[in-house]
Amino acid sequence: MTADTLYAGNSELGILVPCTTAGKSCSVSALLVGDDRYTPVSLSINGRVVARNDNGSILLSYNWTPTTTGAYTLTATQGASTKTITVDITKVADTGSSNLFPTGSVG
Repeated sequence: MTADTLYAGNSELGILVPCTTAGKSCSVSALLVGDDRYTPVSLSINGRVVARNDNGSILLSYNWTPTTTGAYTLTATQGASTKTITVDITKVADTGSSNLFPTGSVG
């Protein structure tokens, strides 16, 4: 495999924005080139396989939502070949609050 691109991010207004936020969806893509580009490829995050492309497509895409902050290692593997990137998740998504009032009684 020659993974020409392994990217984790989302498109906003036509600009690729890197993944940086836990709890927010992120697209991970691997573009395959070369003679063996149609053979199966797998995607792992921190060593755990999360997606596999067995359909002969030259693009592997996975919708990922990091759960916590920290560094994540993303690896596309095809046979003995790999392409790896590290993604630093530094923020936590603002999910709002369903608990808008203080606890206790009003007296």
